[in-house]
Amino acid sequence: MKLTFKKKILFSLLAVLVSIFFVVVVIEVYYRLQDDRLSFDTIDDRPIVMHPERGLSFAPGKNTRKANGIDYDVTQKANKHGFLDRNHELKKADDTYRILIIGDSFVEAAQVPIEKKIQVLLDRKLKGKLLGLKVESIAMAFSGMGTANQLVYYRTLGKDFNPDLVVLVFISNDFANNSPILHSLAEGWFPYSGPRFFYEINFANDSKKFIPFPINFNYLSNVRNVTMPLDVPMRLPLETWKMDSFFSWSKAYRDVSTDLKEKNRKKNQQVENFDVIAQRLQYLKNHKIYDHKALEASIKDKFKDWDYPNDVSPQTGFFLKSTSMPKIFREALQLTELSLVVFNQEVTNNKSKFLVMSGAYLSSEKPQKTWGREVDDGGLIGKLKGITTKFQIPLLDLYPEFEKRGGVEKTKWKKDSHWNEKGHEWAADALSQYILKNKIIK
Repeated sequence: MKLTFKKKILFSLLAVLVSIFFVVVVIEVYYRLQDDRLSFDTIDDRPIVMHPERGLSFAPGKNTRKANGIDYDVTQKANKHGFLDRNHELKKADDTYRILIIGDSFVEAAQVPIEKKIQVLLDRKLKGKLLGLKVESIAMAFSGMGTANQLVYYRTLGKDFNPDLVVLVFISNDFANNSPILHSLAEGWFPYSGPRFFYEINFANDSKKFIPFPINFNYLSNVRNVTMPLDVPMRLPLETWKMDSFFSWSKAYRDVSTDLKEKNRKKNQQVENFDVIAQRLQYLKNHKIYDHKALEASIKDKFKDWDYPNDVSPQTGFFLKSTSMPKIFREALQLTELSLVVFNQEVTNNKSKFLVMSGAYLSSEKPQKTWGREVDDGGLIGKLKGITTKFQIPLLDLYPEFEKRGGVEKTKWKKDSHWNEKGHEWAADALSQYILKNKIIK
């Protein structure tokens, strides 16, 4: 039967519509098979308080929620001590082997439900394998903490749990976090005025090589007076498009539109070239911070041979040979060594075992631009091993452990470098095997 012209047009339009529908379905199915995008924006809702002994902590018993819009959206409750872990009683049962894991955001793990974190998984992996003893693993951690900061956790609470084994998780940025100056550049507070404990190279003319700087317990009530004033661009909210509600059912639309909105936000905000650390460094160089002349002179002296951003970055500086390092980085290594040695001494004096467990990035990270300074082939892990070997501190390097299980890349989120659930699983597996192999039961 011969089709009329109008029917031909109708069939052609129908064919086009069917084709478009088919393409839309294929695209939608493709995006639904990808990792879920959980929200249009990031969420970091973590109620924080100033603990009278430990400084910054989560508000005990309060819910925290963290989401990055793509990989995770996790709500969990801080325990009675202010950490993202189960509740634990101070008194240890006689038939229990206790493991205390101390760290920073990797152990805090706001991205991972508590039941899938390293401490919970470690209990399961060691169940029934330690001479009939029950296993209780406890996590104490908070984002941004360095070794000296974490030492306060052990002194004020950790030791009271009477742990048999203390595991200190050391991450690549801990070298910088052990320097009160470098740490202040990252956090924005004035050196020696922040909510964390630090050691520092002694600037006074006496016999002490290092001096402690206590926690500023008035920090939260006095933030404006202890934070470097900078003209930092505000983070603009994502745009709202008229079609958002109409296409809310489509994952393809949500993913593509969120990426476009994020690009527009960066374009409008123009913050990609805004280097906050460089701005803070210039502030410290050009302003008088403290009335104490020796302290003020010491701060200025640390920057004489470091001209960032026209020099190595705060992370790359630790990849260099000591003879090529700016002074601020050499001192940070000394402070890291001191913190690890003191930590080891205090733990062993309390008749517990001490173990440093290094994050895989210490071995996998590569230096960025070095500005002609000489790189140390040993990398970051070489710096840490130099300290632990010198003072006979046991070290478990997670890099080879992750590599033989499938590779470091599988242990982190797509849009977040922290451990994902597999990272916690593999870290717990490696730690349990180390404990069993080395027979370190006290």
